[in-house]
Amino acid sequence: MPLEWIFFDIGDVLIDESGYTRWKKEFVLRCVQAHQDTLTYEDVERIWTSASTQTGSLMQNAARLLLPNPEDATRAIEAIKSGQAEMNEARKQQKVYPEALETLRLLSKTYRLGILANQPVETKQMLADAGLLELFTSTHLSGDYPFQKPDPRYFLQTLKDAGAEVTNSLL
Repeated sequence: MPLEWIFFDIGDVLIDESGYTRWKKEFVLRCVQAHQDTLTYEDVERIWTSASTQTGSLMQNAARLLLPNPEDATRAIEAIKSGQAEMNEARKQQKVYPEALETLRLLSKTYRLGILANQPVETKQMLADAGLLELFTSTHLSGDYPFQKPDPRYFLQTLKDAGAEVTNSLL
């Protein structure tokens, strides 16, 4: 079957998240150090990839991996959740890569484009402001669903909602 769809992640693919990712790691460190002050930024870096492969919130997963005591992890997670306003402000550090618009315009002439990304629904506004959102046929972010990557339900539901088949899609 010929390729019809190309689905894109957003973070560090269309948007430079490097500053925001550093902020998230530093924020997690502040929250977990309240319970184990010997933890370092390097500790957070060490577990970050592992935390990202688990379902659920990356930052909360990181806290669980860093704090073996469940009560400490729960309190750190509550601190992470309570930092939503600070997180929203830090998210503004993200910038669309300049070459993303030209690349997507070119690809959209041949393929239907979709998004597969663990992003809040507010990210759509950033994409719209940069002229990218209109190039996508499917714009379902994990924030639109009760599950996210790497949960297979997110991939399957996004494809279903787009009307795409795995056999003709590049994910």
